[in-house]
Amino acid sequence: MIIEWIKKWLTKISIKNKTQDDQPTVQDRPPRVELKPIEGLYFIMQTPLVSPKIKIANISTNGVGFFKESIQNWPKAGEFITGVFFIQENKHQIDLKVIHTNNKIVGCQFIGDFTNLEMHIEEYLEIELTALKLTSISTKKLDKKGDEMPIWLYGPKNCELYLLHDSKQITHFALTVFGVYYEWFEGEKIKKGYIIDEAQQSLETFTQLKSIPPVNIKNTKSLDVKTINKAIHFVKNISNLEQTFIDQICKTLVYDKEDIL
Repeated sequence: MIIEWIKKWLTKISIKNKTQDDQPTVQDRPPRVELKPIEGLYFIMQTPLVSPKIKIANISTNGVGFFKESIQNWPKAGEFITGVFFIQENKHQIDLKVIHTNNKIVGCQFIGDFTNLEMHIEEYLEIELTALKLTSISTKKLDKKGDEMPIWLYGPKNCELYLLHDSKQITHFALTVFGVYYEWFEGEKIKKGYIIDEAQQSLETFTQLKSIPPVNIKNTKSLDVKTINKAIHFVKNISNLEQTFIDQICKTLVYDKEDIL
């Protein structure tokens, strides 16, 4: 009798544990990073209501997450919205379906034909990912220029940054973004061009050099705003560079863009 009771008791425990294991668990935790609006991107809703600029928290090639605080009375999950999506100087008429909402984010899926938007999103994300892949060359392998210290960041897809700085600011930089070349010296206007030839050396060989390898540049007097915006976006996403240096380079590029406008 006792043995039968023990068997039934063990069976109940087994079923209870199995049921608990099968249930998904939700654990609250603080966010790993603070969500901030993505620069250069925003959305203006046209239906079911007209909105001001809606800030964007995250984006992929098939959907987007909006900051809920941007507007009140969001459509519910399963409902549809239309509007204009802005990626820097590009804009796209787009339809979206609301997939989920919480207290901070409204997640939506792109629907219909969004081929052109997808292309511009991929380009936008490629810039960020390439900037994050820049490798820092050890300063011990580079020659100092008087009291100025060099920094050299080298990456894929014809992207790199070489600069000299003193204790306060950058005095010279040479930036290449997808083969487009920008060079600036303190007190001078920025020079622009396209790399048409460069030393065919691997990154391993570069690390043995004392300065950046020579390149042949086809100079140009001006670049279009889209190209300069791409360079600014690239620099803002360099993770292994001091923010003060990022700000100074972007400020220099913005001044050049304003000359075009």
